[in-house]
Amino acid sequence: MNCVIHGITLISIYCRLVGKCIYLLNSKKDLLFPLGILNKYMHDPREPHWQIAKHMLRYLKGTIDFGIAYGQDESTTIMGYIDADWGNYQDYRKSIIGCVFKSIGGPITWALKKQKTISISSTNAKTKAIAKGVKESIWLCIMLTRIEGKQLDSIPLLCDNQNALNKDRKPYLPCKFQTC
Repeated sequence: MNCVIHGITLISIYCRLVGKCIYLLNSKKDLLFPLGILNKYMHDPREPHWQIAKHMLRYLKGTIDFGIAYGQDESTTIMGYIDADWGNYQDYRKSIIGCVFKSIGGPITWALKKQKTISISSTNAKTKAIAKGVKESIWLCIMLTRIEGKQLDSIPLLCDNQNALNKDRKPYLPCKFQTC
């Protein structure tokens, strides 16, 4: 994979491409996840990584005029959305958790993170995502209280897994008393 074209190695070209796309993260937050994957293989890119990079360039070309639009007539109520992808990535089998908070018709903050441990079920992955969403909502409440000077009571969080939501409503039991 380390061919030389006009005195430049393919690895060097790959690194430049990923680096320039990382610069685009200032305005194109939707590139965060694929760039995180491509960035892991900077030292030794393979053919699938080149294919993803090319696909990303085609995506950028097709979405050059897209952006986030906030509406004047939209509600100022803040809503949180939480999701987790349970171990779909063969490289590390860890879940990806994410949350986004919307207001005035568009996202105002979001977070995406690979979990540190492997989840044993989709419910476990979603529960970790809910915990991340709650942390983000607390941070958002504190920040908005400091900026606006008025206290937010709560931010509704939406999740698509009823088992994870019900698990969080149960009283806490020490690990030795929990059953799987």
